[in-house]
Amino acid sequence: MAFFESSPGFGRVVIDRVELGHLSPILKAVNHPTRIRLISAAGKIISYAKAHGLWPKDRSSPFADIDFAAGFAKHRETHRPAITDPVKFGQLLRKIEVYEGRGDNLTGYALELLALTFVRPGTIAAAKWKHFNLRGAFWVVPFEGLKMATERSEAGKSEDDYVIPLSRQTVVLLRELHKITGDDEYLFPGRGDGRTISENTLNYALHGLGYKGIHCAHGFRSSASTMLNRERVDGRRRFERELIEMQQDRLDASTRAVYDRDDRLPERVDLMQFWADKIDALRDDQSSVQLADRRA
Repeated sequence: MAFFESSPGFGRVVIDRVELGHLSPILKAVNHPTRIRLISAAGKIISYAKAHGLWPKDRSSPFADIDFAAGFAKHRETHRPAITDPVKFGQLLRKIEVYEGRGDNLTGYALELLALTFVRPGTIAAAKWKHFNLRGAFWVVPFEGLKMATERSEAGKSEDDYVIPLSRQTVVLLRELHKITGDDEYLFPGRGDGRTISENTLNYALHGLGYKGIHCAHGFRSSASTMLNRERVDGRRRFERELIEMQQDRLDASTRAVYDRDDRLPERVDLMQFWADKIDALRDDQSSVQLADRRA
């Protein structure tokens, strides 16, 4: 006899006796994104049971045609603290530059890499040396390691890896870091029981610099997005909004077509080099300087 064991909340319930009431308590205990994934997984398990003769042919799925969202409070996005003022961001960059963490200062390197690439903090924590090509100046995050991988697969959309162009400044930083952790699997191996550095470690470092409630590790994404979207050349956008969204690996209805069409890598190479140059200018307190167009 088959049992439904996708979650401890089900105990050992015989698969063909599963009811809606078995899932509801679990959904109440998790956040919105996890809830969506659980609902999807539950439906797939019933479909699997049907395909293998473990579910009565005359019985529909207990999870079909149910509006789970109706029983929960509306999901609200939490806006993480982020600095979007160029002058204040430059001050933050200067503090990070002189930050002295423990040991080999891996936290300082991680914060600098986060500022240059504006990827998700979790992507930094999980970064492996084998995914970097410093000669070719790119970082490839495997599809399965992306935050939205599950949702993207279920929607039948692109399952391409996430390519992050590396600016000249980023390559220099990584070559320095490679001298310290190049023999390890991860760029930022953890201490003690920790496999790698954590997002909390980065946030605690920012707290120590005086930015608690002002700027967090995830905030570098908002900083880069806001300032890059403000950039103008002769009154027109320097970079398309969709290009910036693509570089941040954001997945929503407005950018889906861009993802599926092509990766626009040459344009993103320009964007990332421009951002690194802007970081240099802001760190040097030259926020009013018009940066040169590097596309020539």
